[in-house]
Amino acid sequence: MHEAAFARAALPAPCQVLGMMLRRYSLGHELWLQRGGFSEADTTHSNAALLNAVLICCQGWEQTRAMDADRLLRFKLFVWQHRLRRVDWEHESKAFESYREQGSIEFPLSDIVRPGSGPAARPPGAPFLLRLHQFLTIRLHQGEVEAWDYPLGLAKMQWAAYWEEEGGLQIYNFQDAEHDAFVATCEAEERAAAETVKAEIRTPAPGPTADSEREGGARA
Repeated sequence: MHEAAFARAALPAPCQVLGMMLRRYSLGHELWLQRGGFSEADTTHSNAALLNAVLICCQGWEQTRAMDADRLLRFKLFVWQHRLRRVDWEHESKAFESYREQGSIEFPLSDIVRPGSGPAARPPGAPFLLRLHQFLTIRLHQGEVEAWDYPLGLAKMQWAAYWEEEGGLQIYNFQDAEHDAFVATCEAEERAAAETVKAEIRTPAPGPTADSEREGGARA
């Protein structure tokens, strides 16, 4: 059911933004963008913010860490932005948002409460990226740097598949889809019935006709 999404997470299409070829969107990329305040919800990023985000995502974890020690970074960004003065910034920003969205794809979870399921567990307090990084290092035996460079969407899917096997969560499946389709059909039928009743209430009752009035007069 989710094979196409898994393929996109494991084998993402190449992406180029502002003339730079981006690496597979990783845990480290997400962490660096969060640190810089580059929010997914904000679709009106400044040109400088987009430049910085692209610079992060075309490098690995160690390369990005080294940027903090680069005293010429601001000057390099200024020169790069000057060379891109004819670029369509809105188009490039949308391309980057699509790259980030596709790189963060995950399995949808089921919200159906199964019979016999216990009370909801206490939500974890640790940040999800940290728990995901820990999962990669402990369960998949990735090194610390390797885990930060691991594709974010693929890591999410592997994390969800592992915890589904452990009974910790349930990934949306064909049974959930059939249930949702059944519920949608029932709700549509209820709405149609309600509209029919409303239409009948709004329709005035037919008044007496001329023939019925004449017949009443004749009987009188």
